[in-house]
Amino acid sequence: MANHATIISEPLFRSAHAALVFALNFTMQQYDRPLMNKVASNDSERGEGKGLSGQDGAAQAGMIRRRLSTLPPLQQAIMVARTAPATLVCSCGAPCCQGRQANLEWTAAIRLVADSAEKEALASCSINRGLTLGLLARLFGQGRGQQMSDIAEQAGVSSNTATNHLSRLKLWLHGSKTRGAGFGVGQEALAIFAAEQALIDAGIVGALDDIA
Repeated sequence: MANHATIISEPLFRSAHAALVFALNFTMQQYDRPLMNKVASNDSERGEGKGLSGQDGAAQAGMIRRRLSTLPPLQQAIMVARTAPATLVCSCGAPCCQGRQANLEWTAAIRLVADSAEKEALASCSINRGLTLGLLARLFGQGRGQQMSDIAEQAGVSSNTATNHLSRLKLWLHGSKTRGAGFGVGQEALAIFAAEQALIDAGIVGALDDIA
């Protein structure tokens, strides 16, 4: 019980991203839970969490997950789409298997983001769902080697249309520093800010250098 009290009273992470990396990878690996909200990590942040494991780790991970669940669905989806892998390792052994399978949580997150983006960023455009999903995948770091012409061809639209939609989605997601640009702060920045505040308020995120 003393260990559990320490877990909830001390900030263990420098950022919301680092906390999510620990919590959502921990639950995925330990309990094989589905992702919405498994968040992938980068190597520099994988070491945070003070080595928590077992029941202590599960308690900390559960608290982080509960805080994340207080965010609006769009913000949760943005966090997953930004940091989770689009595919997962598959070891089913089927002849048709290439060793990877679609991450259904990532796919669901992209679709949820697309729902809002089409209503807001693309409100004045002719909607092409395949194009929206392809462009959002690109904005969230997937298929970086794919050319815009390829995305346009797959969606059955012109390159100019694809470029126009990409610009609108990028402004909506990332925002703009240009005065009068329309959207101002992007949806991703809002999601990150909300996650930070939720975890700071819970005492989970703080400056590690200040921890005795």
